[in-house]
Amino acid sequence: MRSVWLAVCAAVGLWACQQHEGERQDGGQSGAQADVAKTAPGESAPVTKMFGNKKRPCYLLFDNTNATAVGNGGVAPKISIPRRPNLKGCILCAVETYHWNGGAGAAPPSISVTATDPGNPNGKPDPGKPLGPATSTAGQGGAPNVNWTQEFDGPWIPDGMNINVTDGNPATWSQNGGSGGSGFTKVWCEVEQ
Repeated sequence: MRSVWLAVCAAVGLWACQQHEGERQDGGQSGAQADVAKTAPGESAPVTKMFGNKKRPCYLLFDNTNATAVGNGGVAPKISIPRRPNLKGCILCAVETYHWNGGAGAAPPSISVTATDPGNPNGKPDPGKPLGPATSTAGQGGAPNVNWTQEFDGPWIPDGMNINVTDGNPATWSQNGGSGGSGFTKVWCEVEQ
């Protein structure tokens, strides 16, 4: 099984591989633009998760969450897919956002995504294709509607693109100093083969 994960790491240029969910390989740097996790070749398997719309696991492309206390009012994180010679791109699987909201959570209205080319700011954004409504699950201590998930059927996002996440309720989108005020977000992609 390890060889399969190493093949996935090689396919995505090793930039999406990390030891396990929640562990930042970049030393937990703060700032509005969180770094994509980095791992040396052969060190660990990528973080993966199955979603209902995919037959293969999706890998964690971006994660700016941390275990420090949060407040509300997160702003959209700046997410850029680095250009790598062996990365063709990825197919968007899902976006997860976190809404602790003082333990009250919030019902998920929507999460939308567009991919834009930073080299062509006037270009038309490529919108994500949502599969059904966003769903939510309970968080710590059974707090309702804390973890929101929106599954997507694309778009295909080539390397070098920016991913723009719009949360339907930014007033309750969790953030803190560790995320640089950006709303807690996880972006999951399927490797293009």
